[in-house]
Formats: sequence, structure tokens, C-alpha cells
Amino acid sequence: MEAQRRSLTLLKNDGILPLKPGTRVYTEGIDLDGFPAAGSPADADVAVLHLSAPFEQRNGDFIESFFHAGDLAFPQDEIDRITAIAARTPTVIVIHLGRPAVMPEINAAASAVLAGVRNPSGKLPFDLPSSMAAVRASRPDVPHDTAAPLYGFGHGLTY
Repeated sequence: MEAQRRSLTLLKNDGILPLKPGTRVYTEGIDLDGFPAAGSPADADVAVLHLSAPFEQRNGDFIESFFHAGDLAFPQDEIDRITAIAARTPTVIVIHLGRPAVMPEINAAASAVLAGVRNPSGKLPFDLPSSMAAVRASRPDVPHDTAAPLYGFGHGLTY
């Protein structure tokens, strides 16, 4: 679990984190320990959304089915849904960037970081592009050449 705690990377914080004790939290895709649960974003002090990075389903050969590929942008309906939640409630988004694995300890690791018991210490191992145009303009075999990335290689904040 220590590796999971150390891999959590904080990219932006507008004073929401760490969560204060007693904060009512609406969650999607993650169970947080130690915080009262809210049934909807409207009933919450903070929303925490655990999302997977977008990808396109492929119908190729057997090997291709093991790799996520395609457009890196979230579908517009998902952006609209997240934006509606964030417009109503301060929102923390936890994005899993990579292939999912069975790691039930992530709930405890995320809870510890969100509550301020542990400091986030992860650093991005790659650029996070600002658009699909930037992705298309970058060279696939050259690391860190993304034009004007949203967050660059090595970025990560702490408390």
C-alpha cells in the first residue's frame, strides 16, 4: 500500500485538500474511509470522483484487446456530467491513468492522502496533453515533446 500512497499525484489544489474531519463527501467509484457519506452532490461538502482515463474499444486481434488506445479526450456527455457536479459542489477528481488492476488498497491510500494523513508525493511520469491536437502533433517515439502540456513530466504538488 505504501507504493500506492506514494504514486498518488496531486496536480492542482484550490484549497479543498486535505479534507477536514467531518466533511460530508459524495463519491463515485471509490469508498472513502473516515468521512460521512452524502447521497448526492447537492448534499455534500465535497464530491470525489474516481474516473478511468478514456479509451476506445477495439475489435482487433487478441493482443490489441489488452491495450487501451484511441482518443484521449473524455466524451462530451461525461464532461457535461462532471462539470454539472463541479458547478454545484467543490470536486476532487481521481483519474486512474493506465490499465486497471485489482488493488483494493487504493481506497485506503486515497483516503489517507485526501484526509491529510499522508502527503501526496507522486510525480507525473509523462506529459498530460492539453488537447488531442497536441497529442497528434507530438512524436510518439520522443518523450516529453508535447506542445504546451496541461501538466508536464515531473509535475506533482504536496501539502
